Amino acid sequence: MARATWRRAVLTCIGLLLLAAASAALRIEGLRTWFWIDEAISVGIAARAPAEIPAVLRVDGSPPLYYLLLHAWMGVAGSTDAAVRGLSLALGLMTIPAAFLCARAMFSERVAWVAAVLAAFNPFLGHYSTEARMYTLVALLALVAATTLARACLTDGYLPLVGFALSGTLLLYTHNWGAFLLAGAAGAAVYHLGWRRREPKRLASVGLALAAVAVLYLPWVPSLLHQAAHTGAPWSRRPPPHAMVSVAGFVLGGLEALALVLLAISRPLVRAFSVQERDGVQMRFLLVLVGLTLLTAWSFSQIAPAWAGRYAAVIVGPLVVLAAVVIERGGLRGAAVLVLVLLLWIDPVARITGTGSSFRPDRKSNVKRVARELAPGLRERDLVVSTQIEQVPVLYRYLRPGLTFATPLGRVGDPTVVDWTDASARLSSADWRRTVLPLVAAVPRGGSVVLVCPWPVPDPDELRWFQLMHGWCDRLRDAFDRSPALTPRVGPVPPVAGPRRGTSAYAYLYRRT
Repeated sequence: MARATWRRAVLTCIGLLLLAAASAALRIEGLRTWFWIDEAISVGIAARAPAEIPAVLRVDGSPPLYYLLLHAWMGVAGSTDAAVRGLSLALGLMTIPAAFLCARAMFSERVAWVAAVLAAFNPFLGHYSTEARMYTLVALLALVAATTLARACLTDGYLPLVGFALSGTLLLYTHNWGAFLLAGAAGAAVYHLGWRRREPKRLASVGLALAAVAVLYLPWVPSLLHQAAHTGAPWSRRPPPHAMVSVAGFVLGGLEALALVLLAISRPLVRAFSVQERDGVQMRFLLVLVGLTLLTAWSFSQIAPAWAGRYAAVIVGPLVVLAAVVIERGGLRGAAVLVLVLLLWIDPVARITGTGSSFRPDRKSNVKRVARELAPGLRERDLVVSTQIEQVPVLYRYLRPGLTFATPLGRVGDPTVVDWTDASARLSSADWRRTVLPLVAAVPRGGSVVLVCPWPVPDPDELRWFQLMHGWCDRLRDAFDRSPALTPRVGPVPPVAGPRRGTSAYAYLYRRT
């Protein structure tokens, strides 16, 4: 028996390694894309000494765990674009065995293999495995937190509760949307233990685990309160009600995949949720957790907009497990759905024939291309003015050293980070004659001044934040064109008639006369 168990464990490891290798083969090309705004900010923060990172994050708006991990990773792997993204790829690949173990703990080994396959080829996880941000770490921790709490609601013992307390705390220290998942988890526990089964002692144990998370998170609360009062997300909208469905489709690789899972296997789905056995109970728990997480995030974003599709990384793990169990319960129909979903996600015909969307290094940002074209005309002490304040770190990464960076707010003392403190109000009240003109006058004669603007967005309903940066672009370009101290040399770079890709920018180069 021991030999058979050992053989099964070895075969399971081999199977998971093969899945991880296939997943990595699909994802690795994305490591060659150029950095966009948020990735350069990640590197700028993580490059500091660990003791300095929490203080810097007070003006950024994020918790510190990912940046501390990235700091350690960069110390070993280096700080090239691909090396930095290697951390996200490693964490993304770790979700494959994590999905397997979590699904097996909650349901069965057959469900576990379906969950591992879905995690290996899920486009959301694939995309964020190639981005130097925290979202694959969020997905991994949220999956563990949801699973351990579901187990704690069904089994006695303290190990699942300890696992939930630890993973929940780490999740809060990784992304603020972790609070929404924990709120959803608390609601799911109350629904399951307080209303359906009336188990006050077990519910009290869950409450103690949540209290432990709160206590462990207390050291970060002052920074969180400062961030909530002053940093915010000026680029975010209040989401409409249908955004909750859209974001669920987004994390499952598109509304088509979500519709396939829901419609093609509706009967086994309803049957599985109606039974009172363990599987049905845990499926209901995960569904309530996901629903309450999205509802909490949506409700909060009506007061203080903090909604973005990538933040839904907190629900991708539970949704993958839910999809896996209903697919497995669907029998042959479920197998057909799994095949169709994988075909939608991987699109093998387009990959083989080359008729699909081809890889482009500038699909996230074109700033590296802009920097390459401007580089021959730049030298030390030249001035780079960006009307989009969050674009400065990526400009700093790709332009030559020794340049002076500025925004409409004035000179940027540290171009590796962005100070989001009351950014919208400060940008609205800035006086370019006091903040920008003295910097232009300080450029030596014969030197260069570069004006960098965000890509034009012909949207009359765009947010105030984007209106501000586009307005500053028009204002400063007009001032520079009229200035007798500046001579236009190059621009726009690239021509703005081309397609916009990611957080694109364009630039004008002036010579100081």
